[in-house]
Amino acid sequence: MNDEIDIVCPTCGQGYKIRKNGKHKDYYCVMCLESFTTEENQSFRGSKLGRIAVLATELIQGGNANNPRDAWDMAVTELYGKTEINNFKGFPRDAYLGLCEEGEIEGVLPGEYTGSKKNKKYALKALKILRKHLEFEDNVRALVQQKKVNKDIMSIVIALWREGMV
Repeated sequence: MNDEIDIVCPTCGQGYKIRKNGKHKDYYCVMCLESFTTEENQSFRGSKLGRIAVLATELIQGGNANNPRDAWDMAVTELYGKTEINNFKGFPRDAYLGLCEEGEIEGVLPGEYTGSKKNKKYALKALKILRKHLEFEDNVRALVQQKKVNKDIMSIVIALWREGMV
């Protein structure tokens, strides 16, 4: 397996080398630093946080999770293993839970899911910006630079957006 591959990053839209992330099968874009998993070193499947958010939503929509918080943890376990749950908690999870809390995610009932008003606010801001500026859907890096939104939160919002979940 090569340590670098040339491909267009689906997050920032730049055609730069993607470098192997240590001993893992993950790669990261040298421009926006988003992590990806490759399949046969050729096609990206999106950011880790985006995949977690989409799978968590699918688990809720399919009736396989009782609430968004459990769905997030189940998605992390399914994608990366139980030992990785603590690595994906914190503000990205709270941002996702904030979107759920406000009823912004299809098939997820509004409710009280997070105590983080700040991360919910950031996620709602990212969604509002994306709805207003559709041209940024394929260029997260430009959106992050121009609109001052967090890259990780935006990757969650864009993944859900692309799947028609918000």
